[in-house]
Amino acid sequence: VMSTSSGSCWPVNTYCPTPGVGPESPADRNYEPGFAADLMVKDAGLAQTAAENGGVATPLARQAANLYREMQAAGMGAMDFSAMIKYLAQQTRPHRHQPSNIEETHR
Repeated sequence: VMSTSSGSCWPVNTYCPTPGVGPESPADRNYEPGFAADLMVKDAGLAQTAAENGGVATPLARQAANLYREMQAAGMGAMDFSAMIKYLAQQTRPHRHQPSNIEETHR
């Protein structure tokens, strides 16, 4: 549905970050890099520096750069940049020491 609607974009149609969904991509090869997250961190840093030097606020780009730095710090920097979806999925799984539902949160 996404590939033929307003969600149509390059990642969905040619570089899907989830294995087995679209044309073969790094996701189908355990996120072997086509463009490593380490390179994304470097390029995002260069872009942030250029934006700051130009007096341009880029809050979303800054957040994306921070997420790639976190992914890199988690030992996933050598993986393809599309492994961000895998990194984010790991971050959203409930941890044993965290409440797993609202009732536990309010005890």
